[in-house]
Amino acid sequence: MIDTHAVLAEFQPFLGQGKIPVVGEITEELQAKLCYALQYAVALERPPETITLLIDSTGGDFRAGIIIFDTIRRLNTQVCGIVTGKASSAAFAILQACDLRLAYPNARLMIHSPMISFQIDSDDLEVTLNDTRDEYNKLLQYIARRSKIPIADLRHLADTESVISGTYACEVGLVDGIVRPKRKKRPL
Repeated sequence: MIDTHAVLAEFQPFLGQGKIPVVGEITEELQAKLCYALQYAVALERPPETITLLIDSTGGDFRAGIIIFDTIRRLNTQVCGIVTGKASSAAFAILQACDLRLAYPNARLMIHSPMISFQIDSDDLEVTLNDTRDEYNKLLQYIARRSKIPIADLRHLADTESVISGTYACEVGLVDGIVRPKRKKRPL
């Protein structure tokens, strides 16, 4: 069970701007906090038109990432994901759930096959393996449909754990655009 007051205190400075940071390792604890913050934001008296996830994560727990993915897909508001640093593994899945996927030009993105912790009962192992394989295949199909990348190419990208730039991710349809500076800086 999460301490909802602590979650609101942690995210309150961002929620007023319609922003939620997704930083660090994707864990069950972070998943619970993010899902609560997302649902809280859309339940506000004046919910933001768009919720922006600021993503900088090397990933983590695949199941936690899929639960966040499902939560984002079911929200009745637009969600924009912006990769400000890294979006690897479960964080990459979270980005793919967003209605608008953006990245900084030099952001780094990576997808790979899920890894399973063997700290589970042997009776549950086969069920866990099958469930994870099914969820992963559904995720790849979703990304393939959305990006127009053939699923075989996505599997190759995942199998080789290739790290790609935000610019390249945009070229191949894994993000919808690149975040550019809003203003030109004056020379010093």
